[in-house]
Amino acid sequence: MSPVHGRMRPQGLATRQPKRDLRTVGRHNGIRKHEMDSMTEQTRRDGAILFAGTAVNVLVSAEAMAGAFSMLLVANPPGCWTPPHVHRNEDETVLVLAGTLRVETEERAMNVGPGQAVVLPRGRPHRLGNTGAQETRFLVLCTPGGFDDFVRAAGRPMPKGGPTMDEADIARLVQAAPRHGIELLAPAAPRPVPAREAAAAADEVDVLGIRIQVLAECGPGDDDPCLMRVQVPPGGMVPMHCHADREVIYGLGGVLEAWIGPVGKAAWQAVGAGQVADIPAGVPHALRNQGDVPADVLLIATRRIAGLFREVGCPVGDAPHGPPSPDRIQALAAASYARGYWLAGEAENAAIGL
Repeated sequence: MSPVHGRMRPQGLATRQPKRDLRTVGRHNGIRKHEMDSMTEQTRRDGAILFAGTAVNVLVSAEAMAGAFSMLLVANPPGCWTPPHVHRNEDETVLVLAGTLRVETEERAMNVGPGQAVVLPRGRPHRLGNTGAQETRFLVLCTPGGFDDFVRAAGRPMPKGGPTMDEADIARLVQAAPRHGIELLAPAAPRPVPAREAAAAADEVDVLGIRIQVLAECGPGDDDPCLMRVQVPPGGMVPMHCHADREVIYGLGGVLEAWIGPVGKAAWQAVGAGQVADIPAGVPHALRNQGDVPADVLLIATRRIAGLFREVGCPVGDAPHGPPSPDRIQALAAASYARGYWLAGEAENAAIGL
């Protein structure tokens, strides 16, 4: 461990999860079709798993995150439903990328569209389905991790003909479920969907020209995971810094470049649509967008980091035009130091091209 981050105590992401109500959280502007097509092609190409009639890619495994969480990309064909079930071990946060996902619980039924997130607490019966004519694609964040192990145990490599399901698949699903804390329930009749409710007000702020929207918070503690959408404008950057919280970035559109490591011991890596970058706790890192379009990513971090953004950010509609003022820059630096961050100096940022 280098002197730069030797004083930082890596904390990772905690896994305690309280019982909460089902809710939808925010809405973003959706994803451009060519970017969605890019993610679609990657999923079909990069080791998709046939699971319960859907195509699933494990983007971030529980093993890689020391059990804190796992993230999966799911392609759900028209007419495909999960059986009614209960998760005993993990909470689910579902973010729809394309199409419409029907979510049914004991309390309510809803249609969830692109950019909307739904939190499904553990212990609550639910099922998910696609009632439309087009494929539905969504991300699933499980906290703590482990659901990806169930997907591997109950699934098999995606056949060339695409998603299907036979008796052997059903038997494998039924046998694997109890071992992974999944309780399968008796089939239920579809429930009517009431008139569409307005989504919760978007928790979106501008932090020195970067737009950040909190989509879902997976617990009440500072160490609990938080799912955010981050949009970095062309020419935007986050100078090198270091903190004790792990971050995972998943590309939605455009290209965000990430430097992960000390000066001289890393290189810029591109995070495009469907790609993942892992930033371990206590490791210096920086971000930049050298493209001509905004870099649009999902950020899985902690509520502590979301709290920093809320403290120093301002509502998007009130954000001043032009370069950030010295006062706003100083406020961000002061809030970062108060949380134990290390911030690189001009020479270190210049050494990596910032």
